Amino acid sequence: MKEVELKNKKANKFYLKLIAVNFINIVLIIVIFVILGKLPDQANEIKALRNQEVLVQENTDLAVIETELANLEPKISGVERSFVDESELLVFIESLDRLKNQGLLAGFEPLTGGAVANRGARGFPLMITFSGSPEQVADGLSEFQKLPFLMKSVTAEVTYNRDDRNTVFNYGIFLYQNNE
Repeated sequence: MKEVELKNKKANKFYLKLIAVNFINIVLIIVIFVILGKLPDQANEIKALRNQEVLVQENTDLAVIETELANLEPKISGVERSFVDESELLVFIESLDRLKNQGLLAGFEPLTGGAVANRGARGFPLMITFSGSPEQVADGLSEFQKLPFLMKSVTAEVTYNRDDRNTVFNYGIFLYQNNE
């Protein structure tokens, strides 16, 4: 009889453990379903907060860009003034004539009959010639580069005669034109 009681006690303990483990499993399953039920709401809340953060950052970036553009406006207008239009082309030619009359420039000639396109920009290709001693050529080139026009160097060719120290500097440039 003791054996039967002992088996019953062991069986009772086993069933108690089995009931406890099943109860814990049921509680865990309920907790999992509750968490899974709340997960979409939390995901939507995170998504809304992220969208709000992106909007705030875009507005901040826009304000920073507008401020930078306002600060760069004088520089932009300065660069835009460097492009020549038809009336400023005459001013450029007069500036070259003035340098030629001062003896700083030997001559200049357009390489085409008018404006040409170069990588999306329009302008005038010119050949500028400086002649004289190396110092005179350097002075002429220095004065030429001070002109307030937007130019790009295209070619440069130097010929130097050792006997009379005469230097000829042929300078090919592209004078940018205002596209408006």
